[in-house]
Amino acid sequence: MRHSWIGGFHGILLAMLAMPAVPAGAASAQDVTLEPGSGPVVRSPGDSPRESAHSDIQADALENQPAPSTDVAGYRLTVAQAISLAIERNPSLQRTRLNVLLAELAEHRAKLDRITASVDVRAGYLADVSWDPSTNIADQDLLGHTTDYGTSALLSVPLYAGGLTAARVKQSEVAVDVSKSDLAVAERELERAAYQAYWTIQGYELQQQAAREGLEQSRQAVEIIQAKVDTGLAAPIELNRFKVDVLNQEQRLAQLELAAYSARQTLARLLHLDGRAIELADRAEDVQLGPWPDDAGELVARAASRRPELAGLALSRTAAQYDRKMARAGYFPAISLDITLDAGNTALWTDADTLDQASFSPTVEVTGGVNLSWNLFNNFSTRYQVERAETIIEQWRQQEAAEYDAIAEEVRTALETWKNLERRAAGVKAQVELATENLMILQTLYNQGSASLLDLLNAQSEYRTALSQAASFQVDVVTAEYDLRWSVGESPAR
Repeated sequence: MRHSWIGGFHGILLAMLAMPAVPAGAASAQDVTLEPGSGPVVRSPGDSPRESAHSDIQADALENQPAPSTDVAGYRLTVAQAISLAIERNPSLQRTRLNVLLAELAEHRAKLDRITASVDVRAGYLADVSWDPSTNIADQDLLGHTTDYGTSALLSVPLYAGGLTAARVKQSEVAVDVSKSDLAVAERELERAAYQAYWTIQGYELQQQAAREGLEQSRQAVEIIQAKVDTGLAAPIELNRFKVDVLNQEQRLAQLELAAYSARQTLARLLHLDGRAIELADRAEDVQLGPWPDDAGELVARAASRRPELAGLALSRTAAQYDRKMARAGYFPAISLDITLDAGNTALWTDADTLDQASFSPTVEVTGGVNLSWNLFNNFSTRYQVERAETIIEQWRQQEAAEYDAIAEEVRTALETWKNLERRAAGVKAQVELATENLMILQTLYNQGSASLLDLLNAQSEYRTALSQAASFQVDVVTAEYDLRWSVGESPAR
């Protein structure tokens, strides 16, 4: 069973680093629900927080997650909550969601365009005036005007278009699925960025603990050497060397603190949170590891059936096939049933605004017929459109094959990374134990005068290096586990 290979090593590192345990389910004074587009909404402990809506790809893994708790200092989040908040609140992802809405609107438009209906309203006025050139005055007896009012309606129903109408509707439906697939890909990328930022923070925290442990050992050595210098048993240069070493370690610790702060800001930006600090509720040693098969073929097949990247490319190829159908429709005639209704009247008015009854002509006219149009001289353009569509289909097919190869390589690399860490676990554990033992021995020998200052400094350096590598190793293991889950299309925070 691969899932237990790191358990004993976690216990040793906890003892070495004196890592405080995080109480499971620790409650704070207030709960906070982070709603998209708004700030934190504070709720009293008796209220039940609003359940967040997740996408389909996250629903199984993130369902029923408790709302993140907060206090005056900041937010306390599990990795699952961090991923959920990133998907709900990240502005870039919100913009991607709008593409789905636009695709759905285009689908509705394509379905409505199957039938053409229009209504036109007209109104006209024509004045007839006779002028006397000699006086430049209008002849009042000859004044008159004509009015024309009416409306017309057209209904056109396509009977045959070479498959153009059906292909256009089908393509619009596939375009919606493509946009949803793109959204799923964007959600997964954001999911990976969120958990990587989350565990990066914890990596810096563990390295800080290791650095503080090593710094404490060095400070104790400085006190011992100071006592020896005071009694004349050691030269001042030895004390100065240790003090320089302590200052270097303090600088290193300050750098780690700054890096941890920067990592927290990165996570806060992904989650679209305010500037308050983020506290991690999940610990690396609590993550369930594996089990994973030795053969990558099974995982590659699992990834091929789950990864939305492949599904999106297949849908894009299908959309291109409908493009080809629409292009081929140019080879065939278009037949439609057209019905027109026209109603109106035309009247002539005399100079006394008297209606000329003889000219009054109200009409209601209904016409209908089958319209056939076929551009026989447009075949060269149609052929170009068909060949272009076929080329695009082949491009999508090749891109789909390339994406499959990339995913397969990603899965194999993730599995090999996981196996490599499994093989290294015993060595990292032994390195910490030996470095600790060597430091204790050399401290004793140095106090007895049997070891040199250089030997003690080297032992302390090896001890700090072992602790730092062990701290990084813990997070490397968890990140490798999450990367492997992600590569096969699973939700890492399962």
